[in-house]
Amino acid sequence: MPETSLKEITTEFLPCPECGAFAEGIETCHDRFHELLIFDYQDQGYFAVHHLLVLTFMTQHADALTDEAFHSSRAALSAFAAGKWPDTHVQQQAQTRLENRAQFDGTAQFVRKSSQLRQRIAWTRTVFDVDFSGVSAYVQTVEAWASAVAHDLESATASP
Repeated sequence: MPETSLKEITTEFLPCPECGAFAEGIETCHDRFHELLIFDYQDQGYFAVHHLLVLTFMTQHADALTDEAFHSSRAALSAFAAGKWPDTHVQQQAQTRLENRAQFDGTAQFVRKSSQLRQRIAWTRTVFDVDFSGVSAYVQTVEAWASAVAHDLESATASP
């Protein structure tokens, strides 16, 4: 009888603690994200949405982000959903915050020290919705995922 690993048991039946997605087999959200990063670096067509891919994933898996980094990510996704991507104003604000933070404490911090979890959001799309069967499908589904995350964040803020 083949042995079953603990990872296989836990990921097959438990949702991701941050985004709520159920793994496909034993593949976790982080596994899929890293797989997509490989596509990004192997083909310029895939890489066209690399920053959007990373931004969207990190926003859905934001428990470790500082509040400032989370709010910057959220603003950037909102700009994308509004058709203002890349929004130079958002990029300039992020660069200014990095420079200010480095000036005052020597480092730009994106990882927060608190163990407090963020509000859970019922995401309508996750990294598992990205279709990597071809460049066109990939770009389209990364963009759809980013727009969905921006909408979900807006909805979560609007509801009590």
